[in-house]
Amino acid sequence: MQIRKATRQQLRLRVGLMGPSGSGKTYSALLMARGLGAKVLLVDTEAGRSEVYANEFEFDVLPLEPPFSPERYIEAITTGGKAGYEVIIVDSISHEWMGSGGILDSKEKMPDKSDWSKWAKLTPRHNAFVEALVRAPAHMLLTVRGKDTWILELDSKGKQKPKKVGVGGQQREGMEYEFTCAFILDQETHVATATKDNTHLFEHVYDALSTEAGRQLRAWAQDGAPATPQGAAPPAGQQAPQEPGSTREELLALLDNNVTLLEWHTPGFCNTVRVAEAKKHRTPHEWYATATESVRNAIAKATAARAEATAERAAETKEVDDDFDDDIPWPIDGDGDEATETQQETEKELVQ
Repeated sequence: MQIRKATRQQLRLRVGLMGPSGSGKTYSALLMARGLGAKVLLVDTEAGRSEVYANEFEFDVLPLEPPFSPERYIEAITTGGKAGYEVIIVDSISHEWMGSGGILDSKEKMPDKSDWSKWAKLTPRHNAFVEALVRAPAHMLLTVRGKDTWILELDSKGKQKPKKVGVGGQQREGMEYEFTCAFILDQETHVATATKDNTHLFEHVYDALSTEAGRQLRAWAQDGAPATPQGAAPPAGQQAPQEPGSTREELLALLDNNVTLLEWHTPGFCNTVRVAEAKKHRTPHEWYATATESVRNAIAKATAARAEATAERAAETKEVDDDFDDDIPWPIDGDGDEATETQQETEKELVQ
């Protein structure tokens, strides 16, 4: 633990665009993306609707079909990051929460009687999705379907008429905390109102979002010292870097992204690794290389067990469900011995 002087570094943006149907979320995102970077990917959950703008904007598209599970979103975001896109638009992130195969849909299909038990399994999956948004190596523009409501307002003739407005986004409460900026778009005028703005660029500004807004955000994001890449040398006096492939970040990401699978197969496994990690009684590179390999082996065993259990269940019911959590009771009977053996092996490896 070390105190240091705060420094402004370059960063990647996380921008949320919320609004009712027809408010221009997709079009506004494409306008902003044109100002943010040259290489743009749009992850499309809206059945190809974004491609109606293909004659106006230069972008690649990655169609995302149901089930809209957090893991499929993570795979899409990771694919875009590895491909080197400067800007990734996810249109929209609402499906991860309330779409077919999303969190709420999965919750309804789970056999558990207790809501607490359900959320204990679903929350880590949703958190992994949020982490993927936050850690992506690109500017992220995230459209969110609005929580629509109707209001009455006066028209030019002084008569009241109904108007649909957005009052937030269809996602888990608190998602706005992850955004650099968040906007609500008006259905009729497409004017954007900033509900959160870390940049201070859009405070008391009421206008439609544009390519110029994207350029302003890009300039703001690049104002600062170059961000320290993963694996680069830290400031003087801090711990020496760990070699690529054996970092603390990679180990913890493996645990976070696979916590549901690992805890199903080997209850207590993740906690065992975290307790051992806190002690770190080996040199960083050597210890993390060993621990990361142990976690990978455990994931492989759990994946194989999950596939076998799924096949057995399918043979019994003559029905295969794509959603593992919905298809298989939690935990599966009969895996306790193997899980215990795996945990004992892991503890042995980590404490030596």
